[in-house]
Amino acid sequence: MKIIALLPFKNESWILPTYLESVSKVADHIIALDDTSTDTSRKILENAGVTVISWPSTDTKVNMSARRNFLLQKGREAGGTHFIWLDADETFSANFVSNGRKKILSLTPGQKIKMRWIFLWKSNTEYITGNSDYAGLTKDFIVCNSPELSFENKVLSEGRTPGTDTSSITLPEEEGVVIHFQFAAWEANQLKQAWYRCIELVNRPNEARAINNMYAITRDSKNILLSQLPIEWLSHIPLPDPTKKSLWQDTAIRDLFAERGILFFEPLDIWHIPALREMFIVEIGREPRPLVDSRLKKIAKRIKRLFY
Repeated sequence: MKIIALLPFKNESWILPTYLESVSKVADHIIALDDTSTDTSRKILENAGVTVISWPSTDTKVNMSARRNFLLQKGREAGGTHFIWLDADETFSANFVSNGRKKILSLTPGQKIKMRWIFLWKSNTEYITGNSDYAGLTKDFIVCNSPELSFENKVLSEGRTPGTDTSSITLPEEEGVVIHFQFAAWEANQLKQAWYRCIELVNRPNEARAINNMYAITRDSKNILLSQLPIEWLSHIPLPDPTKKSLWQDTAIRDLFAERGILFFEPLDIWHIPALREMFIVEIGREPRPLVDSRLKKIAKRIKRLFY
């Protein structure tokens, strides 16, 4: 049996040492798919013994399920029997690293492991608790290979592991959690979420309001409750510097504006980002008017249940 971690990445040099420290101790090997990175991500991974492959398509359109299916194929070709699907901005807690392999290798074909998904908020030390949409979530991160498994064809919001969730094992918190750093890099994450909205609108041009509702939970909130991250979860795991995260989505958004015209994206709830708002005002001569409504939070909670 062979545990392989499969990693799609683009410009994640800021966080890769954190990812590698835990995942490399659980997986027998890591295969990473480089989606046209321009930073030192590829070098960091190759120096750590990771097999780095490139996305072979010249099509610049985003389709994350296609990328994950490509990675899954490469993992199978490399003899993988069990696959870890953490993203680059995630890491296992230290208590999972010590016993994780045993848990993974006990899975039967098609079976998955779900773990609590811990969202850091604007720092490396505090995470979301209480009644927030991001509190208490679990997600499937690990799967035992089975020939029929594949990712549903979705541009974004694709599943983390292939196939349907029919026989998952949910680990208790004391056996390990997955810590997500995306909101620790706050400015970069807001650009990332704006880019997601733009990509969604290109693919669903008449659904701006629904897109805004779907991504509403990624916006800032005064009602978020935070707790201190237990020190033992990150013992011996190097913490990233969130200020070092690449802002490549800024260029990607500007390219979409140039391609489609900035007015096409006006209905999106992205203009809280000062640089984008200023660009709109300079070009159009007025404030942008996104499509948002008073039901947004309630609908966002419903949307959230579909994806988590």
